[in-house]
Amino acid sequence: MTGFDQVVCEYPLSDPRDQDREFLTRDFGGWGRDRYVITRDGRLIRQAPVRREERDLVKDVEWPIDGDIRMVDDEVPKGEPPVEYAVRFISGVSSGFDACDWSQARARLQHQRRPRTAR
Repeated sequence: MTGFDQVVCEYPLSDPRDQDREFLTRDFGGWGRDRYVITRDGRLIRQAPVRREERDLVKDVEWPIDGDIRMVDDEVPKGEPPVEYAVRFISGVSSGFDACDWSQARARLQHQRRPRTAR
């Protein structure tokens, strides 16, 4: 079982109240120890950890992801639902955010056509 990675958004979110939140995701498939930033221009950056182990990154790395991720902040006032965003990345750049219930977000993202890349 994987843990949760942290995601911070510099990219403008649809609800400005969510801008300073730290979101969690399991969608990167790692061990849940990493921190990512979605930059103002939509790029995904994996931040270098503070750990000083030999095999860890020593600098921030642009993360080339294709696909959708779900990120959630469940640290909300009692009685309020968790804040969720679905994000689609194409070649490491966000093509859009969707704030809503994940089941609705997934349905909308599936209806968007992804451009095909030539091989």
